[in-house]
Amino acid sequence: MTGDGYDVDTVRVGQLADTVSGIGSTVHGDAASVRVTPDAGRSSDEVASAFNDLAAVVAGLAAQVGGLADAAEVAAGRYATADEAAQDRFAQQQARQSPAPGGPR
Repeated sequence: MTGDGYDVDTVRVGQLADTVSGIGSTVHGDAASVRVTPDAGRSSDEVASAFNDLAAVVAGLAAQVGGLADAAEVAAGRYATADEAAQDRFAQQQARQSPAPGGPR
């Protein structure tokens, strides 16, 4: 889609959103692998707790990344709809301002 002074490629935005979504899914999967109970002697509980906290933060990050991907998809769709509506409205205005064939000039 092209407008005066800017160009938004909604297909590319969708591709980027898919890429970001894939990253979010990967990070979410990685969060589960962090939840381990290491053998750290007397400190095992503390280390396990730290790893679980880290896993929770990574899972939260993955959710945020997924939300960004979803928002990009929504924004691209809204842009396309608004751009098409503006183009249609502009065409209607142009048609009203053009003289009718055979009419006065």
